[in-house]
Amino acid sequence: MKSLIFILALISTTFAITFNCEFRIAPYADFPDSIYTCDNAEVLNIDDGENLTAVYGQHESGMSNSDVKGLLTRTSPDLSFFPRAIENFFPNLEVFAIDYSNITVLHGDELNPFVNLTWFGIYASPLERISGNLFDATPLMNTNRFISNNIKYVGAELYSN
Repeated sequence: MKSLIFILALISTTFAITFNCEFRIAPYADFPDSIYTCDNAEVLNIDDGENLTAVYGQHESGMSNSDVKGLLTRTSPDLSFFPRAIENFFPNLEVFAIDYSNITVLHGDELNPFVNLTWFGIYASPLERISGNLFDATPLMNTNRFISNNIKYVGAELYSN
C-alpha cells in the first residue's frame, strides 16, 4: 500500500508548471545596464497546478537562479492564471514580463513575493481585470506595461501609491 501511495504522489507531482529558460546577461526593458535573465522562458506542464515546481536551462558560468533579476515568459497560450511559487526559484526578480498568455485577471496578492520588482508587464493577452492592490507589496515599482490586452476594469487604488 505504501508503494502505491508513493507512486501516486510521484505521478501527481510530475505534471506541474515548469520553465525552460535561456539564461543570459542582456539589456532588459528600461534598465540602463544589462541584467541576468531567464529569457524566453517556455512554460510547460500547466495542466496540474498553479505552482512552479522546476526550472530548466543552462546557467552562465558562476551564475544561479538567485542571480536572476529578469524573467520573461513568451508565447504561453495555455497559461490562464498567474503562476505561483516563482519566488522559490527566482527570489531576486526586479523585472517580470508575461507575453502571449491567456491570463484574464491579476489578483492583488500575486506580486506580493516580489518586493524588489521595479518593472512588470503583460503583453498581448486577454487581460481584462487588474486588482487595485496589485502593487501594494512592490514599493520599488516604477514601470508597468499592459499592452495589447482587453482591460475593462482597473481597481481604483492601483496607482494610489
